[in-house]
Amino acid sequence: MGMGHGRFGGPGEGHFYQKIINKLELTDAQKVELEKLQAQAKAEMDPIIAQLEKHKEKMFALWTAENPNEDAILKAQQEAFPLIQKRMELEVQHRFDVFSILTKEQKAQLQKFMTEKGKDRGHFFNQ
Repeated sequence: MGMGHGRFGGPGEGHFYQKIINKLELTDAQKVELEKLQAQAKAEMDPIIAQLEKHKEKMFALWTAENPNEDAILKAQQEAFPLIQKRMELEVQHRFDVFSILTKEQKAQLQKFMTEKGKDRGHFFNQ
């Protein structure tokens, strides 16, 4: 079920979904719906990830220039913020989409799982 790596296909995302399936004992219908949600999220996220990767290359070039220009670096950094915000919004929406296919009991189990992970890592739901 895992996509491989990164958000919606990046490191840990597939691992997260596998944990959902294993811990929550999803029905076959829920598994199919989760696959659809993951594919949809990946399709929405991939273009943003690609843009962020290009931006990362741009930032690397700016920082490694013979004479890095502070104004150019700050301007380039500002250009990334809308992409980062969009990525975060999509992640939140996707998580609520996942919640929507769960039963009340499964949601409670997932909340418990997230809380336990948060105690270990200082956050929750991120992989």
